[in-house]
Amino acid sequence: MTLDRDKLAKQMHEDFVKRGEALTDEDAQKAVEQMYQLADLMFDVVLRQTQRDARLRKEPQGFPLDHGGMCCICRNGIAEDDGWYDHNGQKCLICQKALNDGVVPSYVCKNEHSYYTMYDLNSKFEIKTQRVKKHIKEGVIIARTILDEERRVHHYLFLKAENPKLAACEHFNPVWKSKKRHEDKVREARGREKDQKIKEELLNIRKLRKTAQ
Repeated sequence: MTLDRDKLAKQMHEDFVKRGEALTDEDAQKAVEQMYQLADLMFDVVLRQTQRDARLRKEPQGFPLDHGGMCCICRNGIAEDDGWYDHNGQKCLICQKALNDGVVPSYVCKNEHSYYTMYDLNSKFEIKTQRVKKHIKEGVIIARTILDEERRVHHYLFLKAENPKLAACEHFNPVWKSKKRHEDKVREARGREKDQKIKEELLNIRKLRKTAQ
């Protein structure tokens, strides 16, 4: 395997020289190592998802996560053996319980545009947290409050369906709409660039491996 990587690095160095570009042997070695790491990572991701899907067919109610990750509801990190995975994705145990108890609807797991978070109210609507809490008590803003085992607030969700005035303000405000369109375009562009970069690196790996054989 080491020999193969040395051959790939040498081939990469020669390709750069042919194009009139500078690439040191050390940089070539690092680039080859990064490509191998990327390929291994992608393989692990695909394999893990395949294993999840296969297990989910046998356990349709879901199963505990055996690794860390990010909760699709509160977006907090999930420690190893402290999460749950089912058809709604991976969640921390606190949010999973809230989902099971009907505190939050399952569609929020796959539709991040169906609700606001406290951060959204702070940044998008410029409502400070204390005032948001005051509006919640007064019933002006409807919150889905996720509590932890000690009955402390873990996360707030503000469903757009339950807060039509907020949704209307966002919908009809041209500044917010323009900002959202820009953010969506930037996010999509970054996603496309990332996907293209991965494809190019994988193609380079295949090309270099064929050359080294």
